[in-house]
Amino acid sequence: MIALEEPALADKVEFLSRPEAYSHAAGELVRKETHMSWVFLVGDRVYKLKKPVHFPYLDFSTLARREAACRAEFSLNRRLAPDVYIAVIPLIASPQGLSLGGEGRIVDWLVVMRRLDDRWAIEQVVREHRVEASKLSRLISTLVRFYRQARPILLSAGAHRAAWPRNLTLNRGVLLDPRFDLPSGLIRRIDRTQRKFVAERRDILLARLRRRRIVDGHGDLRPEHIWLNHQVRIIDCLEF
Repeated sequence: MIALEEPALADKVEFLSRPEAYSHAAGELVRKETHMSWVFLVGDRVYKLKKPVHFPYLDFSTLARREAACRAEFSLNRRLAPDVYIAVIPLIASPQGLSLGGEGRIVDWLVVMRRLDDRWAIEQVVREHRVEASKLSRLISTLVRFYRQARPILLSAGAHRAAWPRNLTLNRGVLLDPRFDLPSGLIRRIDRTQRKFVAERRDILLARLRRRRIVDGHGDLRPEHIWLNHQVRIIDCLEF
């Protein structure tokens, strides 16, 4: 038996960029890239392929780690968008080539989502002055309920203290990346202010830990992750 060659990331992306790769393909296929994933928008579905990357705050470098991350993303995001996250499916390699599902060797994993109508992304709603008080109230109620039910994260005081400067350093490094062309002076001033607060108000931060206020929440609650139609949907929470 001849062993199948391991497909490179470029091979996977090229395959997933073809409309014929999808049984339900309809209309234009849109491909987007982030620093962690490739995202393919096909008809009424979205397919997300995680890159084999390793950063200080996440590790997707192996197939097993990417599968675990996909399953965690699916499970955690169904808390706030249960009808959006549909499945985790394998990318298969066989003598006939790559396929989504089917018989063969699993070479990667994808998260499958229902595609949402961009007209109801909160960014677009605000931009077009279509904000409704009733929908904002539903959003607030959804978040209040979510955070009240969120599981507290058990950390030692030492681990909690060590995380503050580490996370600030990571954030500063990302924001100062020349590719983003952000004002470095402003970023450095914000960084100094944050470090000063952490140094001077450790009592407040540690009190939050003692009162179990540190919870497994969303982690990336930004306008581009919130949809306000007849139902509130909040997507793309962090799984790492």
